[in-house]
Amino acid sequence: IIALCSMFLIILFLNIMVGGGVFRSPWHIGCGSFEFWGVHVIMAFFLLASAWAAQTYLMAQHEIKQLVLFDYVHGDIQWDKRAGIVYPLIFGAAGIFAGVFGIGGGMICVPLLLTMGVHPMVATATSSCMILFTSIASVTSFSILGLIPW
Repeated sequence: IIALCSMFLIILFLNIMVGGGVFRSPWHIGCGSFEFWGVHVIMAFFLLASAWAAQTYLMAQHEIKQLVLFDYVHGDIQWDKRAGIVYPLIFGAAGIFAGVFGIGGGMICVPLLLTMGVHPMVATATSSCMILFTSIASVTSFSILGLIPW
């Protein structure tokens, strides 16, 4: 949880530093400039590196559990090589579609989690947690762009 919150705060910080709308960039970055796109590329690489690190960790944990003959319970995700590649791609695509079409990510992610065999209560809690992060990001972006009439 600490890693997730840290990653979120770093991305939020970079997003604020880019500025836009009524909020001038503290780093004097102009919209559409080379620096603007550079910071966005850095954010994308940071997210991809974080996803890769999480995937590597989960797959290593799965290997250890296999060695000690760990008994999985109903709803546990077994992060084997296939799951470590397929699930992040599916959820990445779900996030892109949710952002492009303006629908809630939970509308896509909860059925996917249920299809993966995750317990319904865990799938619902995961969706609720996602709302917290997306709401904070949205309020920050709308504030920077001056779209909230304070």
